[in-house]
Amino acid sequence: MEKMQTLLVVLEPNKMEQPALIRAVYLAQRLQAQVTVLTTLYNFSYELTSLMSQDREAVKLALIQEHQTWVQAVLAPYQETGLVIKVHIEWHRHLFESVIQFAMQHRFDLIMKATYAHEGIQSIVFTPTDWHLLRKSPIPVLLVHDEVRSEQGNILCALDVVADRDEHVQLNHALIQASLHWEKLLDAEVHLVNSYPETPVNIAIELPDFDVQAYNQSIQTQHEQKMLTLANAFDLAPSQCHVQAGLPEDVIPEQAQQLNVELVIIGMAGRTGLSAALIGNTAEHVIDNLSCDLLAIKSAEYRTPIVPVEEK
Repeated sequence: MEKMQTLLVVLEPNKMEQPALIRAVYLAQRLQAQVTVLTTLYNFSYELTSLMSQDREAVKLALIQEHQTWVQAVLAPYQETGLVIKVHIEWHRHLFESVIQFAMQHRFDLIMKATYAHEGIQSIVFTPTDWHLLRKSPIPVLLVHDEVRSEQGNILCALDVVADRDEHVQLNHALIQASLHWEKLLDAEVHLVNSYPETPVNIAIELPDFDVQAYNQSIQTQHEQKMLTLANAFDLAPSQCHVQAGLPEDVIPEQAQQLNVELVIIGMAGRTGLSAALIGNTAEHVIDNLSCDLLAIKSAEYRTPIVPVEEK
């Protein structure tokens, strides 16, 4: 994740304001990185038309040309920065699939896309495309909030500190390393967060002699010790570590709000089947309650279900 030299920005259709592009330009100027914008269009009536094949192709080219004009209008304000922004227009039925295939084909380091807050509530509404990118992209995905970022915001890195599988241990390290890299980019401070489950109420009822308080304290101490061990390995202070009882979907958004977080970094392991579904559901509940940028990083063992295209 330390290597971020090629940034792929997914443009939001029919919008002149592009939060992901604004953030990409900011990052590119600090990193001397290259920015490519990708926009996908498709007209389903194109398949149903009774036009001859050559006429259908003419209609397709006209639609692409019209889209090209819109893209140039979106990019016009950024030309004064001197940054060269490449453009790629894809004719494809599924936006998420075209994004992932293009990103893999050209080996981009980061995919960036905007998200928008629902009117009347603080949380972000994620589109089906957002979810597909989070679940299926092997490349890190940064979902950028449409609101202006805080100048004093922090970074919150969500960890599973009691995980003992090599895949999860390596993912924890990758998440912290990514957090430290973003700390420099955003002039922010990294905080680590971990949650642990509280004792189920039925145990206390069924086992009157069971010491709930001692058990909870034991679990908390175990998590805190493992968190501090990880933090020490990366020279992070105890004040940057936060261990709290509760579900991840409650603890992470709560800590994000308390710590004035502008970026939450989460990891997603490379499991399949029911385990993957459970992990995905947990991540989705966490994300649904956030009101800031989100960076999702896959484990090294993750394998995307998207079939890559051969390089031309």
